[in-house]
Amino acid sequence: GNIQWTTETFDMKAWSDHQPNLYRIRLCLRDGQQIIDRHEQMFGLRYIEANGIKLRLNGNPIMLRGLTDHAYFPETCAPPSDLEFYRTTLKKLRRLGFNWVRFHTWTPPEECLQAADELGMMLQVEAPNGFSEDDWLAILRTCRKHPSVVIYCCGNEVGINEKVLAKLKRMAEHLRHLVPDALFNPMEGLRKIEYDVDPSDEGFVSEPYPHNAKRLGELKAIADVFAPHGSIFSYHSLDTDERLMDRRLSMYDRPCLIHEVGINDSYLNLDLQHRYEGTRIGTELYAAARAYIQKMGLLHMAPLYYRNSCRWMQQIVKYSLENARKCEYVSGYDLLGAIDCHWHRTGYAVGLLNEFYEMKPGLSAEAVLNYNGESVLLANCGKHRNIACGQELNITLWASLYGENPLEQGNLSWVLFDEERRVYAQGGQAVQYVATGKVEAVGDIRFTVPKISRPRKMLLEVFLSGSGYYVKNSWDYWVFPVVKPEKKVLGESSIRLLTTLDAESLKFIAGGGKALLLGSGPFPSLPTTFQIMSGGRVHGNNATVVREHPLMVDFPHEGFCDWQFYSMLEGAETVVFNDLDIPFNPIVEIVSSYKMIRKQSSLFELQVGAGKLLVCTLKMNEDDCAAQYLYNRMLNYM
Repeated sequence: GNIQWTTETFDMKAWSDHQPNLYRIRLCLRDGQQIIDRHEQMFGLRYIEANGIKLRLNGNPIMLRGLTDHAYFPETCAPPSDLEFYRTTLKKLRRLGFNWVRFHTWTPPEECLQAADELGMMLQVEAPNGFSEDDWLAILRTCRKHPSVVIYCCGNEVGINEKVLAKLKRMAEHLRHLVPDALFNPMEGLRKIEYDVDPSDEGFVSEPYPHNAKRLGELKAIADVFAPHGSIFSYHSLDTDERLMDRRLSMYDRPCLIHEVGINDSYLNLDLQHRYEGTRIGTELYAAARAYIQKMGLLHMAPLYYRNSCRWMQQIVKYSLENARKCEYVSGYDLLGAIDCHWHRTGYAVGLLNEFYEMKPGLSAEAVLNYNGESVLLANCGKHRNIACGQELNITLWASLYGENPLEQGNLSWVLFDEERRVYAQGGQAVQYVATGKVEAVGDIRFTVPKISRPRKMLLEVFLSGSGYYVKNSWDYWVFPVVKPEKKVLGESSIRLLTTLDAESLKFIAGGGKALLLGSGPFPSLPTTFQIMSGGRVHGNNATVVREHPLMVDFPHEGFCDWQFYSMLEGAETVVFNDLDIPFNPIVEIVSSYKMIRKQSSLFELQVGAGKLLVCTLKMNEDDCAAQYLYNRMLNYM
């Protein structure tokens, strides 16, 4: 039976992600002086609790900054039983700001749990889908002695009907009895409750967001935390706005750990193929991709595609996590995008790190900590980062602090500088008080964008300091001089502006004329978006390439389409060259998945007889200063 007693604490310190204090406990069973049995194990003193819509660890507010672990081990295939492996990999994740790991429908081995105890990495273990009651009891009894295991979950995205609800209630009872110091997360992604909902089911309501209120109410009676489906921060992360988030998440009345943020796919790094030689997994994935890319005549471009896709993906991840962090109802997230895990969909390069826990190109720990750290600065910079000279810029800043103490008598400062670190604007102000465990506005930035003769990429860098805090973050902007289309150029008889190609236009060009075609005209095309493709899928785009070309000399870019192309790519189209008997020599290239390769370009030029045709399928919005500058460059180039 259970034996209870009260003892002093002997000045032992609590276990936390900051200070993973561990102690050894020894229990002896004696019969007089004879020791009949003895047991020793490590333990940590910690208490995690749900407090309204927030989480507290040992009484302090905490944000679970997590990742999704899919149990992919390229070198060993099966989960390693090497303690040092888990120490090494968890340390790498800690350096990027992660303090929590969600194990996707599996429970890691004892060595992983021990390493997490030592390093202060909190864990969520999950039963496999279709688990038995005995499986659940075994998981509880195995993990409950580890302070790192703070949450137990009953699986991933299983449709929650009445039968499943009854099972979840039984599992919650077992948890309360066997592991009273842990939290219960009934299911990752509440299928049939918050998505994939049948409006004809009893309990369906449409406000504040379409869901099954009856089933959600029954889950609230047993759940400590919820993991709402991450589509609002992953597949459609660029479409998520604060009003949608607040409306959707307010109905849970529990801390929300956003399910699978990210799911952004990068191109495959073919250089890793040799690392699989001699392994049980083998080289087939990489070899097949290499053969297909080579067949399509693009193997020489694969390294550039990989580098550029990583840079694009990192921008989307930063935007997604900052967007999630701004929401008051979010108490954590699991980023399905910390490490690559190629078994999930046979080629799943969603990670900031590759499957060997190595940083991808363009990534630095400092940059990731700016948005994935314990305390971060946030801003309403949005997706439109092109600003015109003379324009007034108004930006609101927030702080999301999770240190032990609030910030008192701090200082907020900011600076706008270009790539040569020339300063164009700067400022600062005192900050009186910022509480912990919530999102608080800390100030506004207002300035008029200075006039410059040539467009430039600039960086807005913001700092918050005081009371032991030193937090910084930065956002890219592109500043363009105000230009007007050259009407004189358009008026010349040798140049035409077209929205379609007909026989008369082709005759004009072939006879030595010049034409700019805006739109895809007669060419086969596909829609474009600034949302990078979802992990492991076949359709969508992995990368962009801006080639070296006289037209782009004066247009600021780093060889790929960064945020300065957001308005030009979103809702636009790109021409598909696969079935066209014309040269593929793009100026702006849209790179498809390596699983279904389409040669695509949104800006290219063609020789037509004695004349020239320039084709641009990017959106040339009049209120986008970058688009207008590029439009002017195209006309001047022609």
